Amino acid sequence: MAGTSATTEQIPVRALGGPTALFEYGGLRFLTDPTFDPPREYRVPGGRLTKVAPSRAAPDDLGRIDVVLLSHDEHPDNLDDAGRALLADVPLTLTTLGAGGVSGTGPRDWPTGSRSSWTVPAAARSP
Repeated sequence: MAGTSATTEQIPVRALGGPTALFEYGGLRFLTDPTFDPPREYRVPGGRLTKVAPSRAAPDDLGRIDVVLLSHDEHPDNLDDAGRALLADVPLTLTTLGAGGVSGTGPRDWPTGSRSSWTVPAAARSP
């Protein structure tokens, strides 16, 4: 766009293995698709998934997590048993409407459809 200047903000991301990453933005600590089980095989509809490498960190090593960004919970390569247990200690999990197996995904009265932005509840912003 002519006449505007763009600033590039770099956000350090700690890759923990697979889809799991930790980053901080706006004073909040975000974790994506928590997978912390040791290597193992999972039975899933239509076959199996095999995790071949451990996570680079354990949940207890991560410190405070304010928000989990969960792409979906339909299979364990995006949310495994240890990741699911971690959700109980996180104030806010944002995920798809189809993630019915996850409790605490935010207020159930959120409107359906798409929005360009969401306000993070105050509880998730508290240190």
